[in-house]
Amino acid sequence: MDRDPLIAPLTSSPLANGTLRTMIELTKSFTFEAAHTLSRVVEREASLRIHGHSYRAEVTLAGEPDPESGMLIDLGLLDQALEGGGVEPRHLVEEMMVEPGADVGEPDPESGMLIDLGLLDQALADIRARLDHHFLDEVPGLYPATLERLARFIFEALAPRLPGLVAVAVCRDALGERCLYRP
Repeated sequence: MDRDPLIAPLTSSPLANGTLRTMIELTKSFTFEAAHTLSRVVEREASLRIHGHSYRAEVTLAGEPDPESGMLIDLGLLDQALEGGGVEPRHLVEEMMVEPGADVGEPDPESGMLIDLGLLDQALADIRARLDHHFLDEVPGLYPATLERLARFIFEALAPRLPGLVAVAVCRDALGERCLYRP
């Protein structure tokens, strides 16, 4: 099959041994509503009062796609499992599981995926539950709850559970604000 000239080819990055490998980044978002206070120079009085925001967090994984499917992870299988589309979740976990301690960025040889999406969804649900409809000033380890601290807090909470995690962004879309944490 000829490559469509309007579609850019996948980019590759060099490894230490001089070979090339294709890198893919995949981002999944979740939203939460929360309140906080801030001590600021501008709008000091309003910021010191408890106020809330609608947040959107973007969690980005990176790695090498499966050579056959071209996917880092199969989002369709997750959607089927979540919507009850006839795919048994236990079967998905076995099929998509990446062995603990596997090289980050290397897909599982059988599934071709970097991470079990059930584990990804559970990790995001867990961190969302810690933040959604909470007073962020009272969340241990988060005060003061700035965009910068939120992005780092979410990254550090998810990193042990998500191989291939490379970045977290926290957005307040209504205000046009976005903070990216990439260690």
